[in-house]
Order: sequence, then structure tokens, then C-alpha cells
Amino acid sequence: MIGDSLLKKKETVLDKWRKAIIASYSPDASLFLRNQKNQFANPVGFTIEKETAEIVQTLFDGGDIETLAISLDRLIRIRSVQDFTPSQATLFLFQLKRIIREETTVESAEDYQKMAALEERIDSLALLAFDIYSRCREQIYDLRLKEIKARAFRIMKDSDLISLDIKQEGNSPHENT
Repeated sequence: MIGDSLLKKKETVLDKWRKAIIASYSPDASLFLRNQKNQFANPVGFTIEKETAEIVQTLFDGGDIETLAISLDRLIRIRSVQDFTPSQATLFLFQLKRIIREETTVESAEDYQKMAALEERIDSLALLAFDIYSRCREQIYDLRLKEIKARAFRIMKDSDLISLDIKQEGNSPHENT
């Protein structure tokens, strides 16, 4: 459990963190994400709102980090298909640490220990985020490879470079992917 001074700033931390995440997008996208509140018209903004609230709540309540894997996965999946580098896609977790430091006053050794424990939990989330991002990108590359193989097979078939007998025997490269 974190100190009382930070608990009082929970909503401020959450608001600043959301703004930092949205600021990582282009100006036009940021404006849209900030202003469009409809879940179906703005699924990215809705996911940011929902999952950041879950992460902050669990962190501030001292909940199990493993329960945040789903929330983190939802955020990272979105960022993994966008034009973010791995560091840009996961930067938002390090921004959370900075925002918490800015909003908190450490007044005692106990406060320092609580802050260090909270930052350690955020670091664990960041490591998990890198793993999730890597898995997502791997899935994207696998899908692209399968599509390339399927296109090549179709081109070869359309060009009569592949015998229909091979396809009928179930030995087509497309079926084995």
C-alpha cells in the first residue's frame, strides 16, 4: 500500500498519465482521442481510459501485478500495430513513474520505501509490456509471412507453374502454412 499523500493524488496522476499517453500520438489523433468519448467511434481512446484506470487502481491498492496483464495486453496490442518503436510503445509506463514522482512528496524513510516498492512494481509492468509487445509483433510478422506465401502460391497457380495434381494431393504450400 502506498502513502496517503499519493492516494490523495490518484486522480491527478491518472489524468496526467492519460494526457501523456494521448500526447504520444500525432496532433490530429490526439485531438480525436481526447474529444471523442463514444466507445465505438473511438475504441483506442476508450481502451486508454478504461485500462489506465484499472492499472492505477491496482497499483495504488497494492493488488497483484499479474492481474494487470490483461489491461496491459489491451494497451500494448493497440500500440504494437501502430507506428511506434518498441521503446515508444512502452514509454507510457515510465511516464507513469515520472508523474508519480512529480506528484508525491517523500517525507520519511517509510514513504521512500513505499515509493521504491511502487516503482519496482511499475518496472515489472514495463518488463511484461516488452514481452507482450514482442509477442504481438511476432504474430503480425507471422500473419504477413502467411499472406506472402498464400499470394505466391496463387500467382504460381494462376501462372500454371503448379500442377493441379499437387494441389489435389494436399501438398500445396498454402495448406501447410
